[in-house]
Amino acid sequence: MSTTITNKFIARIACLAFVCLLLPAQPAGAAPADTTKHSSLDVSLGLGWGYYFNDMYNVPGSEIHNNKPAFSVRAMWVPRYRLQIGVQSGYYPMFSSDAVISGQTGRLEKTYGYRAVVPFFVLASMRLVDHFYLSAGAGPAFLHYTIETDGERSDGSQWSGANFLISAEYKYPITDKLRLGVMAEYTRFGKTEDDHMTIQATIAYRLFSW
Repeated sequence: MSTTITNKFIARIACLAFVCLLLPAQPAGAAPADTTKHSSLDVSLGLGWGYYFNDMYNVPGSEIHNNKPAFSVRAMWVPRYRLQIGVQSGYYPMFSSDAVISGQTGRLEKTYGYRAVVPFFVLASMRLVDHFYLSAGAGPAFLHYTIETDGERSDGSQWSGANFLISAEYKYPITDKLRLGVMAEYTRFGKTEDDHMTIQATIAYRLFSW
C-alpha cells in the first residue's frame, strides 16, 4: 500500500516537473523585459539664410545689407518624454552697411559697418507632434562689430545678457541616428535691440544612447 502511494507521488512530481519545463520563462501575456535605451545625446548643425530687421534710422535702408548666411549648432539631451534640454550656439552676421555720411568737418566720408553675433543659449524643446518641434531659449551673446571710415578701421565687441530665441523645426528620420530637417528661428538681442530671423536646413546625429 505504501509502495503504491509512493509510486503515485513520484509520478505526480515527475509530471509536474515535465509541465514546468514546457512553460515559457515569462508568464503568458507578460511584457518582455524593457531593454530600450530611454535617453540620448543628439548634435545638430544648421546652415541657412538670415534676415536682420533694420532699425538703423540714421542710415538709409538701401545702404544696409541685411540678408546674410547664418550657422548654428545644437547639443540636446533627448529623454523618452516630449521635453528636451540643451544648448545652442552659432554665428549670426546681422548686417553690413555702406554709407556716405557727413563727417565732423562737414566733408562727406565713406563708412563701412559690420555686426555679427555669437549666442550661447540654454534651450528647452518640445515635440508637439511627430517630427515637429518647438523650442525656446535664453542666454548671453557676444557681439562683434567693425566700423571703417575713410580707411581707418575700428573693431570692437561687447556682451549682451538679455537675449532670447524661439524656433520651430521639422526633423525627418533617415536612419535610427540621422535626421534631416528645416528650421525657422527668431532671435532678439537686447543690448542692441536687434531682431533677427533665419531659415536653416538642419542635420541631426545621435551620438550615443543610454
